[in-house]
Amino acid sequence: PDCIKHGETKFALVYIVVVLSITFAKEGFYTVFQQALNAMCPYSVPGLRDAIVEAQAAGASRDAQREALGYLNQETNADYIARMQAMVGFQAGVLQTPVKFLEELNLVPAGSRHPSAIGGVVELWQWLALTMNRPAGRWTPYLIQAVLAVAGNTIVKHCGAQAKKLLSVLASDAFIERCRAVGVFDSSKEDNDLDRMNAY
Repeated sequence: PDCIKHGETKFALVYIVVVLSITFAKEGFYTVFQQALNAMCPYSVPGLRDAIVEAQAAGASRDAQREALGYLNQETNADYIARMQAMVGFQAGVLQTPVKFLEELNLVPAGSRHPSAIGGVVELWQWLALTMNRPAGRWTPYLIQAVLAVAGNTIVKHCGAQAKKLLSVLASDAFIERCRAVGVFDSSKEDNDLDRMNAY
């Protein structure tokens, strides 16, 4: 099926990023990858989106703000958040990739380490914790959902009880209400979050 082929392609790209990051570590491939991702997705680093908004000159036009946040020309909010979800999901895939698995495939030398300076799973956990500890934005639950859809099993496997606590917070009425408070749930508006929140 096409969906399986699409999934296989995504996994292949994730593995390629990690392999190239290890192979070309001296050339700084992973740093370049991170910089490119940050330039396209203001949610790849918790707080980056807010920093971009604050850096905008007072009275900046709506178009200028949208451009700074990575919107494509005439892109709808629905298409934008779907694209941002894909990017943070891809980032999660890179971070959760086990280097040992790549070693077994002879894609990287034995004894290689994940290109993340603090370790891929640690950086993944850090992203989740920092994102949840910031004031909720309109897209917060859907970005977290995208990351957990890709790397939830890895998080639970490596973080154990802490991961279970995190998941219980995400499912709590308090967290959901925080997110609903900044969402759009008027069904008369075309740009609303009803379906996204129901999926969450």
